[in-house]
Amino acid sequence: LERLIEDNNMAVIKMDHKEFPFQLSGLDHQPPDFAFNVATIPIHQNLLDLQKSGKNPKALEEAHEAFKALIDEGVLVHKDSSGHMFTGPNRFKLAIARRQFEDADGVL
Repeated sequence: LERLIEDNNMAVIKMDHKEFPFQLSGLDHQPPDFAFNVATIPIHQNLLDLQKSGKNPKALEEAHEAFKALIDEGVLVHKDSSGHMFTGPNRFKLAIARRQFEDADGVL
């Protein structure tokens, strides 16, 4: 990442590495199937296409069942004492960069 930034005429100001979980259930504004919706983003359209075409009229239902089975295994997510679902820890790298030769006030 640092090389990509520097190769594009920017200077790394600060680099942070963090780990934190994502809460997938238990927040008031989340719909009940929020965790499923997030987990199936990459395949959601395929599931809809399978249903619409008739190749698998129960594609979403089967995906929900498979998702529940994975949740029950407790491998991909964990639940706290209140039953709220979390993923993680998720590892992130945050880069703060500035164009080279730019002052702190943003003026070249």
